[in-house]
Amino acid sequence: MAAKAASWVDRNFYSTTGGATQNVFIMYGKYHYLYHINPTYCSKLVFQVFYYGDGFSCSHMHPRSGFVAPYELIGAFKMAPELVKIYSKK
Repeated sequence: MAAKAASWVDRNFYSTTGGATQNVFIMYGKYHYLYHINPTYCSKLVFQVFYYGDGFSCSHMHPRSGFVAPYELIGAFKMAPELVKIYSKK
């Protein structure tokens, strides 16, 4: 999935040909249409990479609408990450 996601980001946010020359220039801005690429913002870009990046299957993401804040990204996934350890100050 990582290779497909990287390719999707490259072709949609940097170069439509996948080359080294940039020909895509995305505006930064908060726009409530989550599935439109332009404009974008930090957490929207991350959401779109996981939503579209594996070939439009969207099987691992919950459909959403509106804005997605950074702290809301974890809730966008259908499967929760495995808890490895909880760190606490002593």
